[in-house]
Amino acid sequence: MKSSKVLKILVPLLLMIFLILPGVQYTAQNEFKRLKVVVISADAARFDHITQLAEQGYLPNIARLMFSGIYAEMIAVFPTATAVSHAAISTGAPPGVNGIVGNAIHLPNTTVTSTTSGFSGFNLLSEPIWMTAERHGLKSIVVSFPQSTPPAWNVSKSILFNFYDASAAFTSSTLYTTNRIVGGATYIDFTDATGWINVEKVLGNVVRALESSIRIGDTTWYLYLADLDGDDFYDKLVIAPEKDLLKAYAILNEGEWSNPINTTIVFANKEYTISPLFKAIKLNPVSDFRLYRGLTRPFEALWYNNADVAWSVWNNVFTKTGTFTDGDYVGLIRGWFDEETYIETVNYTNRLFAEWTVFMVKNYDWDLVLTYTPVIDNVYHQFLGLVDPSMPYYDSEKAKYYWDLIVRTYKMVDEFIGAVLESVPPDTVVILLSDHGQVPIKKVVYINGILCNRGYVAVDAAFRVNVTGTLAYAPWHVHIFVNLAGREAGGIVSPANYSLLVDEVARVLWEYRDPETGERVFDLVLPREKAEFLGLTGERVGDVIFALKPGYTSSTALVRDPETGKAVEIAPVIPLLTSTGDHGPHLPHYEELRAVLIAGGPGVIGGYLGTVSSLQVAATIASLLGISPPRDSKLTPIFISREAPPIVFTYTTSITTTITSTTAITIRETLTTTATTTLTSPVQTTITMTETIVDYTLVRIVGLIALIVGIVVGYVLRRK
Repeated sequence: MKSSKVLKILVPLLLMIFLILPGVQYTAQNEFKRLKVVVISADAARFDHITQLAEQGYLPNIARLMFSGIYAEMIAVFPTATAVSHAAISTGAPPGVNGIVGNAIHLPNTTVTSTTSGFSGFNLLSEPIWMTAERHGLKSIVVSFPQSTPPAWNVSKSILFNFYDASAAFTSSTLYTTNRIVGGATYIDFTDATGWINVEKVLGNVVRALESSIRIGDTTWYLYLADLDGDDFYDKLVIAPEKDLLKAYAILNEGEWSNPINTTIVFANKEYTISPLFKAIKLNPVSDFRLYRGLTRPFEALWYNNADVAWSVWNNVFTKTGTFTDGDYVGLIRGWFDEETYIETVNYTNRLFAEWTVFMVKNYDWDLVLTYTPVIDNVYHQFLGLVDPSMPYYDSEKAKYYWDLIVRTYKMVDEFIGAVLESVPPDTVVILLSDHGQVPIKKVVYINGILCNRGYVAVDAAFRVNVTGTLAYAPWHVHIFVNLAGREAGGIVSPANYSLLVDEVARVLWEYRDPETGERVFDLVLPREKAEFLGLTGERVGDVIFALKPGYTSSTALVRDPETGKAVEIAPVIPLLTSTGDHGPHLPHYEELRAVLIAGGPGVIGGYLGTVSSLQVAATIASLLGISPPRDSKLTPIFISREAPPIVFTYTTSITTTITSTTAITIRETLTTTATTTLTSPVQTTITMTETIVDYTLVRIVGLIALIVGIVVGYVLRRK
């Protein structure tokens, strides 16, 4: 009798629980205050450097974000290249899945030497986080991010930009100079000035004046060089569209930058709006006159998906910042200007992306913002080796100056972060991350030079690649492709000889040594089928994969040695003429290659998380937004905010590989689960991990209901 009465009470209660549970789960996962997310990618920011400078007080805004939130070392994918790493970050998918296996990608059914851009969204095979957000009805703003190519993505809510896609024949920077010794410049001459009007109204008394002209696209501008006091020293430079000083675009002293010159030019019968910056580097002597024009990206439809928004950006940002999208290393290595002017171009670049980001954050509706700054990467490429005592060209006195340039660049990025932190609403999680680090380099290894001297790459009399005689070729770092018949356009290697050729090429690389030191230069050499543990699978991956040791980098250029007539195989770095820092053909586990992940905002738990994977970022962003991760995302999210919506996520992975060299691999699956294995030749290993993340909100609710049921049942039993 007692049990019958208990059942009469218990059954309805249990029925009620089962009816309520789906709603409880729905509520737990959907009724929350949705967080906003801003992701800032600081290209090449190294974990060791950024944490050191933050702790030393150089980076107050980054330190505030870091020490009030979370920070972690982040392991990038391989290759450790910008396009590859950003694709992994935005999709959560490894390179072999998302298709971005290099900054340049070789596709089947093309000649073995041909490539397409890894930065293009048209080549990304996996869903990026901005498309995931769009699919869930959220609004994204992508200020700049590799593969954000606006025409590649069909969106209705989101605003996409990629200013790097703005490119015309006049886009590149140049130096207008009278000095014919300066390389790669635009050469001009001065004559006595004639026909100029309104000179006295603008400059007052001019004792002597010279004139010249320059062309941007097909449009001519005029230069007026004025000596104001007759001392044979030219004091002012005027840049004007006509010989009328009242219409001058800029009037400059020696060493002075212009404001952005917002105007139109004509090129190939088409009108373009531009906003370039000029610097009067040197006015005297006239025989070494130097006027620098910075990168000149025009307003054109290639780089935006909303013309009205883009035009607003142009008029509110680019007319104030100019249109630098990278520090101008070309001007530095060609000797157009010195390191200080180079750092000024770096600063203009950072300002463009910072002010653009803040403008979008303040003036448009959004749930997710992705943005970017390349400046740390820019400066490392030029100066990183100059601050490393292990490099053969290291100079301890000069190293202090170059380290100061690096610190100044990090401080620019810190200002960017500070501006964003001041602009975002309080329900925003701000994430600062990088795609990889950089290693200092002492020598460049010419991959195709090695192959050429051993008969695998054929060249003509002009030392250009002869595809019809080439057996194997490296179209980009890391990947070597066999010129396989039936796969490559004009391929000559029969499938029957494929495996033998792959083995030969792999052996040539693995046995190659630095002729000066006798040390191996390659860290890893693998055939494609054994590269799966690196995330490299599929037809876009080379038949042979290689990685170089730190201290070395690779080039695919073919350079003839004038003394021997053979191809150059290895050559020393020449500071300020070639890069002293690099990334890409290096395995990501080295300390110098460690990227960074920093986050702060509502409910963000404090402290150092240890090591995470760049493949976790997309899922982490999705979890903060309360949406499912991108479709090809492979790893679990990093749980960084207590205010993020709860998620139930189960992940299992299995990796089996055999490799022919020794290396260590660390796989970080969650905040609390790390599996480490060392693979040593010739051993086969299988790593299997399963992790289930439980919705603890749901557990608490179920527990509470169970407690209530228990109390009711206990009460009934006691009454009876």
